[in-house]
Amino acid sequence: MSKRRWFFLLLSIILITGCTSKTSEELFEPQKATTLTIKPHKLNKQEIDLVNHTGIDYIDFYELDGTLKGNDDIHLVVDVYEKGKLVEEQPFTSNVVQYSYDHSIWSIGLNKQDNFLEIIHGVEDGYMSSSHEVQVQGYTMDSLLTEKVKLKKNKPVPLFAWAGTNGNGISSINLDENGNPAGGIGDSDLAYVYKIILTERVSKKETE
Repeated sequence: MSKRRWFFLLLSIILITGCTSKTSEELFEPQKATTLTIKPHKLNKQEIDLVNHTGIDYIDFYELDGTLKGNDDIHLVVDVYEKGKLVEEQPFTSNVVQYSYDHSIWSIGLNKQDNFLEIIHGVEDGYMSSSHEVQVQGYTMDSLLTEKVKLKKNKPVPLFAWAGTNGNGISSINLDENGNPAGGIGDSDLAYVYKIILTERVSKKETE
């Protein structure tokens, strides 16, 4: 079985044994202000054993809880750093179809094969992935979300980071006092920071 299938199977099992979410758009209440939180999802022993069988290098799980209002949306983006400097913000997902979350489980997986880094984002009805070419000799990856956070409009929340180097070593990645990625980001030749943002829904004209 491929790593992606293992990943989706694992996510499905965790959703069945864990919490369920309200996915019907009929639950969307436009008059309410957005109240949405995200926090790390802790795995039990059985789930940890399943993770170890996926063959994927790294997986984090998160719980989303709350409701999006009117034109609000969740954007997932990947910040690209070169030599410690932010050079690009790559959109990963936008215009989510789900408005109400009841301890919904999301996941992020990382898998490095040869000179490619694959980022896999799991949601309740499937997964999506992106692949990045990376030419590094060593790398590190770290969770950046350690506690429950209430999403605020246009304020990114870093979830995890990967950083690679062709040097002699690289330190772990953390957040500075302003909540920005630090540590190994500055030591790296190339780094990716995955974050979630509560923002406005993208119109069809903007995506064309």
